[in-house]
Amino acid sequence: MSFAEFPERSVSPLVIVILKLARRLGLVSMETNMGEKKDLVRINNLTIINFVLNWVGPTHEERLTSYMMGIQVRRCGYREMGVHQQGSI
Repeated sequence: MSFAEFPERSVSPLVIVILKLARRLGLVSMETNMGEKKDLVRINNLTIINFVLNWVGPTHEERLTSYMMGIQVRRCGYREMGVHQQGSI
């Protein structure tokens, strides 16, 4: 999993609150008080692949690919169902 680090003061307090909420919900991995001055925040990159890795933990690439394909197929299926429902009304 890849990470990004930034000084906590470089973002608004609202962003920090949102990231802490996302951490509590298990959507993001976040560490605070990092670096020499204890002012850095470290979060995983906010991509779907890192979300899946954060959710399922370390896994083999083949299994990770299956998870990603499942998400994509479900998402496409839901979108297609919405298009058909709109057309039938």
